[in-house]
Amino acid sequence: MARKPTYGSMRAFTLLELLIVLGLIGFVYAVAMPSLTARSGTQVANALGRLGQDVRSAFDLAILTNMPHRMVFNLFTGEYWIEVCQEADVKLPALVNGSDSPANEEERRERFETDFEKYQDLAGRPVKDPDLDIEIPASSPVIEAKARLKGPGWDRLKGMEWGQRLLGEQIGIRSMQAEHHERKISIEEDGKDALAYVYVFPGYIERAVFHIYYRVGEFAFDMEKMPYTILTRPYKGELDISSGLTEVDIRSEDESVWGL
Repeated sequence: MARKPTYGSMRAFTLLELLIVLGLIGFVYAVAMPSLTARSGTQVANALGRLGQDVRSAFDLAILTNMPHRMVFNLFTGEYWIEVCQEADVKLPALVNGSDSPANEEERRERFETDFEKYQDLAGRPVKDPDLDIEIPASSPVIEAKARLKGPGWDRLKGMEWGQRLLGEQIGIRSMQAEHHERKISIEEDGKDALAYVYVFPGYIERAVFHIYYRVGEFAFDMEKMPYTILTRPYKGELDISSGLTEVDIRSEDESVWGL
């Protein structure tokens, strides 16, 4: 005669089933998490490695073309790119107290044009050549030096190779400082205006320090995960990438800090 299962046996069977399921979930979690962590770590390593390669590319381009270049970092979006200047005689700009800005550069150049008009007036009026029936513009040493005095103009490198560069969604530059910055440029302080230049000359990239964190939002970073500290190697065109937060004085003359 078949025996009907009792309430107690049915309950025990259900608990056993539940324990088995929980055990399987735990097993899958234990196996899958290291794989996910490894994949995440690989993606971050690839992003940092590509950044190092791009810095080296800018360094090599400056040498090959004998023209100054600069890397532009948009901390807010995580995008970065390279710009080139067609004027060879360019030096590091004066100290900037705040983030770099193309708008500020354009405003400076427009202000220069307005201020320069008085020097053109001082040079006098154009002189007409009766034989050739042409006007010879007034000239002076200051006017002849206008292009140099106006300051350099920068053009973004274009083409498939430099169409777009992103650090990725996982990590971002929380703060950075280069030689021409009086203070750090940071997401917290500068927000969407957090833009920074790193100038690259033939055989030299300016000193710069980056602090890279894992992202948890547009403005937020994971303060529990270990960040990365990146330093430029001025005469090598390389990056020194290390785990952990290292505070570096950008004015430090300690040669070992910059790998000199």
